[in-house]
This record gives sequence, C-alpha cells and structure tokens, in this order.
Amino acid sequence: MTNTDTLDNPFVGWTTINDAADIIGRDKEVLRFWAAKGWITCYPVGKKMRVVNIDEVRDFSEKNPGHKKKREIRRQKRLERQAANGGEKPKRRGRV
Repeated sequence: MTNTDTLDNPFVGWTTINDAADIIGRDKEVLRFWAAKGWITCYPVGKKMRVVNIDEVRDFSEKNPGHKKKREIRRQKRLERQAANGGEKPKRRGRV
C-alpha cells in the first residue's frame, strides 16, 4: 500500500493568540477581547491555548488601527491642515 495522496495541513495559517499578537504588534489581551466579541475566529486547543487565523487577525487589525494609531492619524491630518494654511495654527473656537 503506497501513500500517494497528500493531506492538507488543517493548521496552516493558524497560530496561537500570543504569537499572533507578537506578529501584528498588539497586546494579547486585545486579541482575546476581539475573539470574545466574535470579531475574529478563535478555537480552543487544549485547556490553556487558543488558535486564531493570522490572515484574519491581520485584516481586522488593519481595518481597526486602535486608539494610538487613530491619534497619530488625527495628528497627521492636523499637520497637513496647518501646512495648507501656511503653517498657521487654526484659531480656537470656544468661549471668549
């Protein structure tokens, strides 16, 4: 009996939450939160380990940059507006 059929590895593209967090540069608690909310797919493997699809995690992370990244995006837009106004800061609106 020869084994000429190859089996696909069902775990290709799947990694632990800790490894995925290291790969995308986020905290593992963030990934656990996403999994608990159902935003990413997560499967338990044994009692203490969970696996996630790294491609799904990367896609979700890119679409949801997080508060620190959003702050940097807002700062960049503010600097672009200042450059468009000749370097002047916009006047503050509010009480006189």
